[in-house]
Amino acid sequence: QDPLDLACSYRDSVRLGTPGKDTNRDTTSYSAFTLLGFDITDKLSITGELRYINDEIEVSTNTSVDRVSQYILAIPIDFSLPLDQLPTSDTQKSESWNPRLAIDYRINDDFMIYGSAAKGTKPAGFGTAQFALPQLTKIDQEELWGYELGAKTSWLDNRIVANLAFFLNDYTDRQVGVTRTDPISGWASSSVVNAAEAETKGVEIDLVWNPIDPLTLGLAYAYTDAEWTDFRYEEIRAQSDSNLRAKDRAICGNATGDCSGAKVAGVPEHAGTAQINWTAPLAGDIEYLINVIGAYTGERSVANQIRTAYISDYFLVDAQIGVQTYNWSVLAYVDNLLDEDQVRWGQDTNDFLD
Repeated sequence: QDPLDLACSYRDSVRLGTPGKDTNRDTTSYSAFTLLGFDITDKLSITGELRYINDEIEVSTNTSVDRVSQYILAIPIDFSLPLDQLPTSDTQKSESWNPRLAIDYRINDDFMIYGSAAKGTKPAGFGTAQFALPQLTKIDQEELWGYELGAKTSWLDNRIVANLAFFLNDYTDRQVGVTRTDPISGWASSSVVNAAEAETKGVEIDLVWNPIDPLTLGLAYAYTDAEWTDFRYEEIRAQSDSNLRAKDRAICGNATGDCSGAKVAGVPEHAGTAQINWTAPLAGDIEYLINVIGAYTGERSVANQIRTAYISDYFLVDAQIGVQTYNWSVLAYVDNLLDEDQVRWGQDTNDFLD
């Protein structure tokens, strides 16, 4: 038989005749934005922005059976109510006023300092990876306040450009993926909850130097301290009316399941790039170029927990060579020139306990 004839859909694989679980998500979002900038003096300017956002997310499903029970265990569960009486849809609405204020001060034509403060939001919704009913998977709106203070400078008739920035991002009700117990079926499943508070702060530096006309050198570095300032599994479990687990204590490394202080997954503490570019005339308006970029990525945690696996740091080099004009270019390139085989990313997964 042709192997293609054996292909089946996800729904076809359901056992014991359990009806397929359909999930529909309807999102409506609209916003209004305004900006006003004003030069207080020749050197000092201020800019104010305001954005209004209104989001409405509706999730509906045709059955109250969760995906774990349906697709893996195929166990019919008596929920005491017939399906046509179950509330299988729900709506989350959220609105926010997000301001931003920026101040720039030009000390001279080559030196400018600035500061800004801004609010951002991620709308309320549902964590519907393996849910039974949408009413049981509601998540609140996530909020972020971001602050930045920096300087932009140029030196030696713009042959050197140097920039510096300090930043702080303060998250409240941050949405994060966790394993939680479904209060109807009792099975643990993947979900999204509001895990409380996180903070990201650090410094970014970049430098571009043009020592001679064909040659440009670039260097950039970022230090980022990203950690959970409040992340308690006891509070997460309470959202689904369940108790603290032994695994919660294990991954947080303490008896209370408190993962506060854990690094935010996927964020390296140190990162940097270095670039060498040589661009020179070849014939007429045609230029030839040689470009080499090296990028360093520091160690990163895989999961939002204290006891977690880490991805080791690595360094990659990419290169390009080619010709170009204002209207076209032809390039040959090599990614990962040094054939680095270090693992670049991994993902935490659930075990059978979860």
